[in-house]
Amino acid sequence: MIEKRELYKDLKKILKQLDITPAMFKNAEDKYMAIASYLKNNGLDIEISLQGSFAIGTGVKPYKEGKDCSYDVDAICLFPGTTDETSSREIRKAILEILSDSEVYESKLDEYDKCFTLDYASYGNYGFSIDLVPSVYATASDVARIGTGVENQYLGKVTS
Repeated sequence: MIEKRELYKDLKKILKQLDITPAMFKNAEDKYMAIASYLKNNGLDIEISLQGSFAIGTGVKPYKEGKDCSYDVDAICLFPGTTDETSSREIRKAILEILSDSEVYESKLDEYDKCFTLDYASYGNYGFSIDLVPSVYATASDVARIGTGVENQYLGKVTS
């Protein structure tokens, strides 16, 4: 019979192979922090925070022989000083203008309905991108509307 200690050791080895490397994590962290600094230095008072697998420390290394051999970071671009008069659409436009004017980010930038994606050159054998989701704090009236059938016009807002 296989000892529990050996099973644990084997399982730990398998799980370690699934995890992204410290270098991959550092690459992602450096890039999203550089984006935050760039946006702040260009007049946007924002907080960028990770969401998804990077936020909870469960980023998984892409499968090497797989079709999609890339990893990404999902980040919320939160504008804490916004008011009822500031819409997520205005915030989105401001981010787009600043990133589009950048020699560094303009060529990497793709715009989608709910986010912006910055596609970076491959890191080692893996592609890498950052998804930025522009967000403003939801107001009490926004929260009250959830479930009333009109919440789709409030995509991009988060509650605290």
